[in-house]
Amino acid sequence: MIMNTKLLKILICAGGILVTGWTIGSEPIPPKEPPELTRDYRYWRGAYEKTPGPFLCRQPDVTGVTVVCDRWPDTTDIRQFGLDAIRLSGAKTMHEKALALWQWHRRVKTQTNGQAPTDPFHPERDGAQVNDPVKIMNVYGAHWCSGLARVVALKWRALGYEGHALHRASHGMSALYYKDVDEVGRYHLFDVNFGGYTLDRTGQRVMTPDEFSTDLYQWMHIWYFGEPWPMPTHRVDLALRRGESLKRIWGNWGKPFHDNIGPKGDQRTRKPSEKGPYPITFGNGMWTYSPALSSAGWEKGLAEPPVNMAKSKLVPAAAGKWAGAVWHFRTPYIVVETEVELMAFRKSKADMIKFSLSVDNGRTWKECWKAPSNETGKKTFTVKLNQKFTVKPRDFKIPKDFNSPFGRYAYRLKLDLFAKDSAEDCRVENITFKTTVQHAIRALPQLWPGKNTINVGGKVEKGAALRVTYVWDDPKGKERKNVTVAEELPYTYEIIAAGSKWEDCVCRELTVEAVTATEEGNRTVVKEEPSEIQKLPPLPPAIKTRTRWGRPGTGRRKKLAIDECIDRIENNKRGLSKALVWIAELQDPKGFEAAMKVAFDSEICKRKGIKELAMLAMYNSDRKRARTELLKIAKDSEFKTGWKYSAKDPSVAGGHWMSGVCIIGQMAAKSGWKEYIPAMAKALDSEYCGGRSEMSIMRSFTKLAEPGDPVATKAVRKCLARTFAYMLPEAALAAGKVQDRESIPRLRELLDHPFMAVRRRAAVALGMLGDTESAPKLRESLFRIRKREILDHTKYNTEFWMDEFMRAASAEGLGLMKDKGSLSALEKALANEPVPWVRKKIEAAVAMIKNS
Repeated sequence: MIMNTKLLKILICAGGILVTGWTIGSEPIPPKEPPELTRDYRYWRGAYEKTPGPFLCRQPDVTGVTVVCDRWPDTTDIRQFGLDAIRLSGAKTMHEKALALWQWHRRVKTQTNGQAPTDPFHPERDGAQVNDPVKIMNVYGAHWCSGLARVVALKWRALGYEGHALHRASHGMSALYYKDVDEVGRYHLFDVNFGGYTLDRTGQRVMTPDEFSTDLYQWMHIWYFGEPWPMPTHRVDLALRRGESLKRIWGNWGKPFHDNIGPKGDQRTRKPSEKGPYPITFGNGMWTYSPALSSAGWEKGLAEPPVNMAKSKLVPAAAGKWAGAVWHFRTPYIVVETEVELMAFRKSKADMIKFSLSVDNGRTWKECWKAPSNETGKKTFTVKLNQKFTVKPRDFKIPKDFNSPFGRYAYRLKLDLFAKDSAEDCRVENITFKTTVQHAIRALPQLWPGKNTINVGGKVEKGAALRVTYVWDDPKGKERKNVTVAEELPYTYEIIAAGSKWEDCVCRELTVEAVTATEEGNRTVVKEEPSEIQKLPPLPPAIKTRTRWGRPGTGRRKKLAIDECIDRIENNKRGLSKALVWIAELQDPKGFEAAMKVAFDSEICKRKGIKELAMLAMYNSDRKRARTELLKIAKDSEFKTGWKYSAKDPSVAGGHWMSGVCIIGQMAAKSGWKEYIPAMAKALDSEYCGGRSEMSIMRSFTKLAEPGDPVATKAVRKCLARTFAYMLPEAALAAGKVQDRESIPRLRELLDHPFMAVRRRAAVALGMLGDTESAPKLRESLFRIRKREILDHTKYNTEFWMDEFMRAASAEGLGLMKDKGSLSALEKALANEPVPWVRKKIEAAVAMIKNS
């Protein structure tokens, strides 16, 4: 996978590739400033390619190759994946589009065995978990809950919508923003890893994060948006020299780089309709390159001109001098092991052959093999570069003097020859390079029964062709085959597989290879035997494939009548938690007294999760009566209600009471109970109130507090003075809501806070407060990230060059402060902005200023 050794630097853009200068033998140098955004900028492809890195050879034969089947989402591009998911599901509404993206991502991903995928040699990650969505989909296939949630959020963002990773206690989920059928915009919560989402009571929309606490309690009240991951900088399109091929299989040869897939967990939390007929494991592939040394022009496949070699031969040009040839290998899939087979001749032990390895594009070299001194004459050597180490996140050691392509996406091999007396005494007559890689099985463009349209993209140089081979099993036979040759790209053709359901067609392998063109044009040279095309049963809708978060009464869950719920509570029978759940679900005022009894009973409240369910039942069964009783709990800092059940350890009761205050605060915010503000403000002063509780209470304040409220203002100032990064965004917005101008100096400081979410909320708050002195920083943030992001991005030196959320917040702030001096900057930003929802924010800001 290679490229001309011209002075090039690659920037991926709307039309494909922008070409500018870079230095031979070095990594692509990122621009010092992020590229300027344009309306058609393909930001989801990344600003430029960091891995696998430049593909270097003197003349590549085939470049930019992708093979895609119309029956499976294109995993090489996060935006195209979303578009394909929507098309394959026939989604029309925003609700349907979100379900389609969630469901198809569930089909592509797998669960981990408790380990996040690791990228030990990535220049930015320093052995940390992988954070590139294209790598996660195509190389590993599995990640933690928060990683998968971020990938779905990135795909939603690539479609032009707003999406975040949301943490609910220790569990990560996706929060996708869109308007529902009632034309109200909301964040909708999707569990990507274990699977699941919850519909509201109408069954027409997915519940919001707050509704998980106020309508159907789902195990934790505290939630917050995590920092977003950067857009991808990894590419999985292929580049091939003539004689080079890649075979990928829907299985493996037992050769993982990092096998972090947990099949038992995936089987437990999925339906069979989500995964199809393929094993839950990693995949392997084999790169093979055999330059035809007997044919003219093979040396164009070298990374650089050979040194002291005879013309078009792997033979020294003269005796007594070392001769060298360098090959560069570039794979979008991570390397597991490498071997070289060569047929060579050495007349004596004084004639020498050796290989050296470079993993930094030729800047440094280490010898990795030398022909044994006693192996003379014509011999076949097998050079194995299989040094490895056990990969575990943050818990592995790279061996001292490690010298192997293992764990890399690109490497170079240099062949050195030395002939002592005569040049012909030391020569290589044939050579083949083989590299085993790891890939994600479900990223491959699988065939389905019926008609499959195969789209092959890329560019083929004159004299070369691309050969694509599919091998699969179906009811028509084993190892059925289609071999198609393309001399011009792009090219589209059809493969018809037999079967009447998804599981009937099982792909075995897919091989892509660069060959010599015969000038016969694009054609299929091996065609599968015709099969009858049968109508497949429709895939189950998303609601049939989820495994968690269903409402009571869904699936096999028995519905309880209100009288049975009351009876269980009054007589202390088994199934108390289920009774409380059904009181909340039924919304029958008859259940209120029973629910309140539980909430104020110290003994019953000892049981896990009972307190939260009791409050939920009170709130949903009779909201008017709950308004008075829940306030008693919120005020009860001495735990005289039902919460003092651990006399030996008051902090336990205190912690649970504080959780109750936060949940009640969300209920108050939803219902507009402004009289709850003093109780929540007092709770902020409790010794049991940590940063996450402050964050939850501040979020409620943003919905309840009125401008000038002295109690709320005092509480907001206290929280603004804190340092907890995830709380500060809520406190900043609350400062704007209460119109506290004394908070302006602190909010100005927060415009430079190292956590981007804090900057965004500070920008909006300063707009609410009319602080036009902050306008210059907001104008600057319309176009670029002013300072590096904190948390994951700073820790691992990840370049985070684009944040449409910050651009939107800056525009909103400038509009709210009605800063006429920002009008030209906003209009320029509007002309360049690629994200539709951000454009609407800029347009609204322009209108506010012009109408002021």
